[in-house]
Amino acid sequence: MSLNKKNKQPPDWGLIGLTTFFIFVGLVMIADVSLVQAEVTFGDKFYFLKRQLVWVILGGSLALIVSRLNYHLWSKIAKITFLSGLGLLLFVFLPKIGVTAYGAKRWLNFGFINFQPVELMKLGVIFFFAKLADREEALPLWQELIFLAMPVGLILLQPDFGSAVLLISITAAIWFFGGKNLFGLSTLTVLSIVLGMILILSSPYRKQRLMGLLDPFYDPQGKSYHAYQLALTLGSGGIFGQGMGNSRQKFQYLPEATTDSIVALIAEEFGFLGITVFVCLFFLLVGRGISIARNAPDKFGQVLAGGITALIAFQGLINLGAVAIVLPLTGMPFPFVSYGGSSLITLLTATGILISISRHTSSS
Repeated sequence: MSLNKKNKQPPDWGLIGLTTFFIFVGLVMIADVSLVQAEVTFGDKFYFLKRQLVWVILGGSLALIVSRLNYHLWSKIAKITFLSGLGLLLFVFLPKIGVTAYGAKRWLNFGFINFQPVELMKLGVIFFFAKLADREEALPLWQELIFLAMPVGLILLQPDFGSAVLLISITAAIWFFGGKNLFGLSTLTVLSIVLGMILILSSPYRKQRLMGLLDPFYDPQGKSYHAYQLALTLGSGGIFGQGMGNSRQKFQYLPEATTDSIVALIAEEFGFLGITVFVCLFFLLVGRGISIARNAPDKFGQVLAGGITALIAFQGLINLGAVAIVLPLTGMPFPFVSYGGSSLITLLTATGILISISRHTSSS
């Protein structure tokens, strides 16, 4: 379908405003909570903030560019993106190219930056399955499951259980927006639950994570240390919080303060009221994405917007669940807020595509 300029609408300013808000919150919190770690590790208390600013500028520039492109471009390069993502996922297992950290092979070393290929794979899955959903004749369910199993299998080998769950959740959302029948969605759900249980029960490490979830206090100085510190952080925030900059847990007590756990520090400094507003605004952001998907002018636009919205929504929910100690800790960053270049650039690029789709919606 060709989209001419006469059909274009103003971009979704609600989406743009909320995204900008979360980026700003992320910069402020990274500047706040990383001071001690940055000074101790790098001798520069603004080390993390400076790098995050570079990634914001790069990601924002990409978002601006793709927001001006016809979103049907992503259908044309869907196969290439999907196959490129698979190739890069294989590269992480190559010596000297793949980077091992925290017992996982999730990064590629490009010299000036360590890149997580799973981030490209997220876009590859969205583009590819959105393209499949737009076909006049649907593929058999088993074929689509095989296509999904390829990236999920490689990601589990890293291992990265959280990202595997995220890709499965995104695909389920794409199937939903694409009108997949109930049998297909039910099959994917059942297979995901069975796979999850097998992976948890077969891995002592994941069993320990599950024990930390069920009881953060069973080994507070060892296996459940992170969950225990999360509980202390959330509890110390109270109703109104400790105040901006007054976190005690940021002094290297809470692991992954700038990445996985940054939302917990927001709760500590701004309290229950502050984190409630934060979460409500996040759901409002997700609501803007759903609105864009519902009002997209064609099926590909609807499914593409639905998949991108699912990426933002499920990544945020997995992080919030881990911070609230209701889901196992998986290393999932919070969208737009957590420190990290790969995730931020991917999410901003995806948001640019959402903005592009919003410029062709019948209403917002």
